[in-house]
Amino acid sequence: MSVHTFNAAYEYDWPTSTVYRKTTANTVVIGQKVHAKLVVDEACFSVATKQWSSAWPNDAVKGYETDDSHGAVIYHDINDYSSSEFVCYYTNTSTPLRTGSVACYVEMSYIVDGYTRYCAPSLGASYYIVAPTGVSLAASQTGTRLLNGSGPNDTMQLSSTSRDGMVFEAGITAPVINGAGTVFFLQTVNTQRDRSDPGNPNDPENPDQEMSSGNAVVLDGAIPYGSDFTPPIPHLWTIDAGETLSSSQYKDEPLKTIDSPGVDLELDPVVFIPTEEIEEGVWEGDLEQRHYTTYKANDSFVMYLMYLPDGVDSIFIPLKQLSWTWHEAANWDVIQNQWVLAPSDPNAPSTSNPSMTTIVLPTWEGNTNIIMFEEGWKDKT
Repeated sequence: MSVHTFNAAYEYDWPTSTVYRKTTANTVVIGQKVHAKLVVDEACFSVATKQWSSAWPNDAVKGYETDDSHGAVIYHDINDYSSSEFVCYYTNTSTPLRTGSVACYVEMSYIVDGYTRYCAPSLGASYYIVAPTGVSLAASQTGTRLLNGSGPNDTMQLSSTSRDGMVFEAGITAPVINGAGTVFFLQTVNTQRDRSDPGNPNDPENPDQEMSSGNAVVLDGAIPYGSDFTPPIPHLWTIDAGETLSSSQYKDEPLKTIDSPGVDLELDPVVFIPTEEIEEGVWEGDLEQRHYTTYKANDSFVMYLMYLPDGVDSIFIPLKQLSWTWHEAANWDVIQNQWVLAPSDPNAPSTSNPSMTTIVLPTWEGNTNIIMFEEGWKDKT
């Protein structure tokens, strides 16, 4: 009987004694799959009890499900610790080197000379857990401007005439052993956009509208971040074991990305009012002209630097996260006949915060592309 552990594309039968030297056969990179299986000769033994345990259980998850509209962490439940196999992924990046282990306490019986005997061996394997080092994530930010500066239609955008509103620069050194993989950015957002006509409040013919995630966190665009941009921007970087990538040290493109959130300002927009769904997702409706003199953006973002190690069934892991906000408003000035930015709200400034190391896998429900490009503006209820 033995415990077999599987890591990446390889199968190992590690010793139960302490491992003294890091090799490709005893090193697990964060995000790589650790798969342990209890192997028992059922012709000789009858298993009554089995109980798995692992080092650093608070830093390990069973799995991570992600797509453009859903991101969820799968945690272990009580049944996972009593099955014949045990799977986990380590997620803690703050400690680049530590020792780990997985073990199975087994109670079993066997028959010798017609007598039933009992034994309770503790079986397991030890290994090293490694993570990238030299990880950094920083941002620089401009102010908000109006792109046109005249007329009833304009755009309020976080940007300047010479650069994008947010520029994120990152750095990473992959583990020397088994550390090859890919690096990318991922961003989530809690978004709230509003438009109204404060001079005529509560007008039933001109209700306030919003584009909102409903105070929920959604994915900003795609995975990787920037892969759905037009024109496309660099969004995926390959990294070799032991290699360093940064905004100044790179093979093809600097390890950096951008964002410039904006809101289109329309004084007299024509809006579609759905009246009847004639088939799933297809609506009949009416066109109405509205009048809005105030637009507001209230967005809270989190940008993540992500790492996906090579290996079968690996999951991507956040190495750093940086929170930032965009809170701005624009009003229609009837005297100047143009949009003007509202004075900054001292209680809700547009800011970017210092980055922080995180072991919390990002989660989300929904996507900004659906909110802004498919659903669009909706009447507030």
